[in-house]
Amino acid sequence: MSEIYITSDLHLNHVNIPELCPGRPGSTLEEMNEILVQNILDTVKPEDTLYILGDVVMGRRVESLELLRPIREHLDASGTLGLVSGNHDYCHPVAKKNWNEWETTYRTIFHEVCREASWVVSDNPTVVIRSCHFPTKADHTEEERHNKEEIDRY
Repeated sequence: MSEIYITSDLHLNHVNIPELCPGRPGSTLEEMNEILVQNILDTVKPEDTLYILGDVVMGRRVESLELLRPIREHLDASGTLGLVSGNHDYCHPVAKKNWNEWETTYRTIFHEVCREASWVVSDNPTVVIRSCHFPTKADHTEEERHNKEEIDRY
């Protein structure tokens, strides 16, 4: 039986992540990237579904997305790799980085790219899990990273 896995905020290739999140695995950024990808490969079976809820990669996006290629190949036969885009993903409109063109780039790795996703709990079809990725003010410094209208819209 296939499973659905959900994770978020991998921030692969984020040069500041070891300082911002000292509990992450590995002693270097490269080791952290490798360990996180390997942990996914060790957990998610080829027939499963994995959704990453935003902020998947940082740095040079095209190069950084390639870090996920082993996961894509692992799931290509019968599984699904999905992205619910977040504020640091260039394929989300709030990124203002020609997001619709970037979505094409993200789709070279992800089977699905969306801004929200929902799953029905099989034991209780009245329970629906809704997911998205968007920062709250508490997630960041006092600086205004996004204007309120954009946050409300997405």
